[in-house]
Amino acid sequence: MRATELDGDDEIDATQRVTELQDAMMKLIKEGVGEDAVQRDAKFKALADEIKALRDRQRAKSSEQAGAENRRSQLNEMITVLEDYDYSLDEYNDGLVRLMVEQIRVLDSDKVLVSFGLGVEYICELRDGAAK
Repeated sequence: MRATELDGDDEIDATQRVTELQDAMMKLIKEGVGEDAVQRDAKFKALADEIKALRDRQRAKSSEQAGAENRRSQLNEMITVLEDYDYSLDEYNDGLVRLMVEQIRVLDSDKVLVSFGLGVEYICELRDGAAK
C-alpha cells in the first residue's frame, strides 16, 4: 500500500505502515550484502520516500485538526461575547464592529465585501451611496 492510497482519517494504519516500512528497511540492510548496490539503494530510497510521505501526511492532518480546533474556539468566544452583549444601543459601537468585522473591501463602485471572522463573507450592494 502506498502513502497516496491511505485513508487520511486512519492515523493508526499510517503509523502501522511506517513501522512496516522501517522493518522492511532494516531487513533490506541485513540482507543487502549479496544484492546489487544500485538495486538495494533504489529499494531503500523507495521505502524512505514512502515513510516521509506518510509522516508529512500525518503532520498535515495534525495541523488541520489544530486549525479546526482554533477556529472552533474563536467561534465559541465570539458567540459568548455576542450572547452577553447589550444590544440596546442607539448609536454606532466601534468595539462591536471591530470584534465582528475582519475586513471591508471595495469590489467596485456599487459593491463591497464584508469579511467577518472565521471566513464568513457578505457582498453588500450599494445604491446611491447607501447599502441595500
